[in-house]
Amino acid sequence: MELVLSFQETVKDVKKQFCYAFPYLKLEFFTEPHVVGQGSTLLKMVPQSTLLGEINGILREGELSISPNDTVKDLEQAIQQQFGLPVQVFRKQKDVWLETTSTDNLTLAEQNEMGRRATEPAARIVEEAY
Repeated sequence: MELVLSFQETVKDVKKQFCYAFPYLKLEFFTEPHVVGQGSTLLKMVPQSTLLGEINGILREGELSISPNDTVKDLEQAIQQQFGLPVQVFRKQKDVWLETTSTDNLTLAEQNEMGRRATEPAARIVEEAY
């Protein structure tokens, strides 16, 4: 997938692009980068209506090719380094979204599959066991 990052795109626009490719994952944008292996403080989360150019004032516009084989860590670092945007990937876990901090070395495909399995109805999971 190609993720478009431009000054006039909103956080919501980018999150939709990402979620279309990975429905059990989401991107959240923050005002400060997080330390690898640690979570981001929710107080620094950027509202969805914010334009990307307003997050840090120095957005480097462009497109980013994202592969299902990219690790979460590599994706987060690429967006931070290439565009100056601090992001964190979250994975759907039943009814909540979890930061992927302890599993950042897994690929986006692996994370998305974990989210899919965690949110399936219990009856389908039981059926798969037989």
